[in-house]
Amino acid sequence: MRKLAVEILCEIKDENSNSTNLLNKNTKNISDLDSKFLREIVYGTLENRIYLDYIIKKLCKLRIKKFNPYILNILRISIYQIIFMDKIPEFAIINEAVNLTKVFKLKKFSSFVNGSLRNFLRNKEDFMKIQVESEEEAISIKYSANTDIVKILLADYDREETIKILENSMSKPHFAIRISSFEKTEEKVVKDLEKDGYKLKKSEFSKLTYFVENPTNILETESFKSGDFTVQDVGSILTGEILAPKENSKVLDICSAPGGKTCHLAFQMKNTGEIFANDIVKSKLKKIEENCKRLNVKNVELLNFDASIYKEEYKEQFDYILCDVICSGIGVMDRKPEIKLFRSQETIDEIIELQRKIFDNAVEYLKDKGEIVYSTCSVLKCENEENVKYFLEKHKNLKIKDIEFLGKSEKFIKLLPEKQKHNGFFIIKFVKEN
Repeated sequence: MRKLAVEILCEIKDENSNSTNLLNKNTKNISDLDSKFLREIVYGTLENRIYLDYIIKKLCKLRIKKFNPYILNILRISIYQIIFMDKIPEFAIINEAVNLTKVFKLKKFSSFVNGSLRNFLRNKEDFMKIQVESEEEAISIKYSANTDIVKILLADYDREETIKILENSMSKPHFAIRISSFEKTEEKVVKDLEKDGYKLKKSEFSKLTYFVENPTNILETESFKSGDFTVQDVGSILTGEILAPKENSKVLDICSAPGGKTCHLAFQMKNTGEIFANDIVKSKLKKIEENCKRLNVKNVELLNFDASIYKEEYKEQFDYILCDVICSGIGVMDRKPEIKLFRSQETIDEIIELQRKIFDNAVEYLKDKGEIVYSTCSVLKCENEENVKYFLEKHKNLKIKDIEFLGKSEKFIKLLPEKQKHNGFFIIKFVKEN
């Protein structure tokens, strides 16, 4: 499993890498125990990579870029295991690391790896101390988030809130489901899952939403296969609840893939009306189609166009539009550790430009008196509150529609990531009045 972990980690080079997809691809034919071990090493190493590299630089007196990538990842996973997986004997970790140099035909590095790890063990406490002058750099190292992200968060929030957000990025993600059956009651679906041994806890934030404490193999159950429930997080579910399309409406989900929100809209509309589910990536339409089929959704038509380019044929065609746009993903770093490693200010600026183009076009596709929800899985003001200001200044025919949430009337919902409650999410609703 350690060899496979090193191979996966060597493939993760930039923000377009996807550790979850790589792990899913490589765990199809291995035992649950091996899968759990592999995921812990890969995710754990990624979540702590900047901290591990800080230790390695002190340990080896070499620039990270000078390392052979296989040797570097052997050191990363070994130091991660020594620090965070204390049930594994230290001698076993070092022996496995040395063996890996031979497996990858890098035997000339065996002594280097062996000596480096033994040196770390002898002076572990000293090597683990973070000693830098800048507070931003110290936070960056401790929580393994690049300095661009740390700077933006500290500008948006105070130090305490910033650390809470980054701490959450290092916790094990919760597993949430939405009851999606058109035929069975919520109580019946929950009872069936509990009968199969699953422990469920109802969310206080969104309807028909439950956290599953022990989700192993839940996607193999008959309940999942027959569409009784789907995997979906609280923020994602709230977008559909807030848009709340009426039956027999015409709806556009402008950035639909993988289709969870689309299917939720269909569920709310009781399979009536028309939902147009769009995605720019043609290959992703298959996933939307699969979800619709499994969840017994009948009122969805797939579209494949670039939402950032205006299409005259859709002008004032829709009663409701869900504009859940591409974003930095800062609210879901616990699920995608690549984000905090590689997402830069430059990339975020490019994303904001795209968000504005997509929303500007979507407003044109909305009928008079139509309603549109703008949402992101980010907690950054530049993608949320600042974009809202831009939208209102540009589109004088838009007005914010208050949202009823937890017994209060809100202009928007902003959830900061919180373990066993929700990911980070931003949701606002507008009505168009020509």
